[in-house]
This record gives sequence, C-alpha cells and structure tokens, in this order.
Amino acid sequence: MKQAPSDFPRQHAFSALSGAQPKLNVLEIDGRYYLDHPDEDEICQRYDVCVDLVEQLITYCEKKKQPAHSWEALLNAVAHSLSQKPWGLTPDENAWIMKKLKAHFIV
Repeated sequence: MKQAPSDFPRQHAFSALSGAQPKLNVLEIDGRYYLDHPDEDEICQRYDVCVDLVEQLITYCEKKKQPAHSWEALLNAVAHSLSQKPWGLTPDENAWIMKKLKAHFIV
C-alpha cells in the first residue's frame, strides 16, 4: 500500500457540534461507533491531490513570474489566493503546498 510522506499533514476531520456539553465526533457504521479520522487511503488520496496542485502551481508560477518581481512576492500572492479557494484544503495542507513551492523556487 502506498503511503504519504511523513511531512504530509495527518489530522482529524473537523466538525461543528453545538451545545454547552463536550462532544465527541464519531461515525456509526453497522451499529458500531468509530472515531471520525482519516485512514491511510484517505490521506494518500489527499496527498495525491496536493501533489497534483503543487505541480500545477509550479507551471503557473513559471508562466506568471515577472522579472521585476521576486519569487517571494509571487509566492506570497499565490499563498493568499490558495487560502481563499473553496477547494476543501485544510490550513495544514495549504502550508504543505506552499512549503513545496518555496522549496522548488527558493533554494
């Protein structure tokens, strides 16, 4: 089975559970309750999506780069834009993507 690298974010799903009492987010499957957290297959799927996005953003940045602007300025603009997209990425996944982009362009 393929695994995502150890630096890729692995976090529990987010839930909004209202009320004053503490709550535990669980899934009911066949009458049994399980903690709602991603398994390795789900993490690998998210990793594949993020890797694909990194590759697309590398191509985008190479086309978008202007000689008068620094890589840092372009990557800051990309990071801001990425954080505004409704793509269902977590903040940790966005940070991982930007880390990979910075490693590619800024040595």
